[in-house]
Amino acid sequence: MEERKTLIITYLFYFLAGSCCLLIGSSLTQLVELYQMPISKVVLLGSFFAAGRVLSVNFTARLIEKAGPKIMLIGGSLAFLIFLLGIPVFQNYTLQTVFSFLGGVGLGIQDTCGPVLFAGISKANYATHMSMGQALFGIGNFATPFLISIMLKMHLPFYDAFWILAILPVGIIILASNMKVKNAEEVEEQIAPLHVKNMVLAAGMIAVIMIAYSSIFNCLCTYTTSYGELRGMSAADASILLTVFNVGGVVGSFLFAALLKKISEMKVLIGNLMISGILLFAALQTGNTMLLYVLFGLLGIFIAVLFGIIFTVATRVGYRRMTLAAGLTSTASGLSDIATPLVTGWIIEQTDLHAVYSYILILMGICCIASCFLKYNIKEKE
Repeated sequence: MEERKTLIITYLFYFLAGSCCLLIGSSLTQLVELYQMPISKVVLLGSFFAAGRVLSVNFTARLIEKAGPKIMLIGGSLAFLIFLLGIPVFQNYTLQTVFSFLGGVGLGIQDTCGPVLFAGISKANYATHMSMGQALFGIGNFATPFLISIMLKMHLPFYDAFWILAILPVGIIILASNMKVKNAEEVEEQIAPLHVKNMVLAAGMIAVIMIAYSSIFNCLCTYTTSYGELRGMSAADASILLTVFNVGGVVGSFLFAALLKKISEMKVLIGNLMISGILLFAALQTGNTMLLYVLFGLLGIFIAVLFGIIFTVATRVGYRRMTLAAGLTSTASGLSDIATPLVTGWIIEQTDLHAVYSYILILMGICCIASCFLKYNIKEKE
């Protein structure tokens, strides 16, 4: 019963993280009007959010080892709560940067605390729980823009959506206050390890995989709508193309949560990367709009789930200090998030948007090769 309670609370924490992750981007236009600031300045709040995640994640990973995942789960929920309340209430830009940074800290805690909580619940179903957590994170991505659109259609202030979302961290804090969980050391003894022949090579390959994958996923989420319009779609139809991709991502996370009980993470990682490359290449070649929708939906199914799988592999390889392994993996992802807009912006300036999708295919190839090297270096414990 206690394990089920912990599982539900952790799932809610992933949903909350997904909701907060898109808070600024989903309300960018409205925030510009609310703060009476240029969009170029308001959009930087997203950069402070990303910085909060990157700069805090290794520190919070060490805190989890000392204070335990329960305290950090409550701390992460509190950081999200301050972020949700602070954004609409205070209109001082300096305070907004602090609130955004705190939101990023909450996401960093989710990156490092989530794997510890899932591993403590079940050794056999660790990968499955991680995949389900990714699915809830994806559903959370839909929650914020959905709630904001409802508020706007009802002619209510858009930030009423933030008040509604703020109920979630309050509930998590209350529920988690008497939650009983294993500490990091107990979890590390329970987690099924992945033994490697060369730890330095394994760590390097995991870093390459996460950096490449994060860039792939960011590019697909950022440029798919623009790509659809470049292909001749209306703005509305191009937006649907991105929605289909995101829905596919949620469906895929649920689907692979079941499949990971029978198939190893490394096989899913390599197989999905290969299939994703084929799907994207086919999408770039087709001139049929309906087929493009189908291909991007399938692409979402196979590619979105890999974030949780890479984390699962990383923490199983670094099982002796899984919080540190999760922290370093999250750092690699965060640095990729920061670098990707700079790299792709330069690519578009030098060529055009089509080149970004060639860049994605190259990254898929790099990611797949690195995964093969990693698989060769890993030996499953008998």
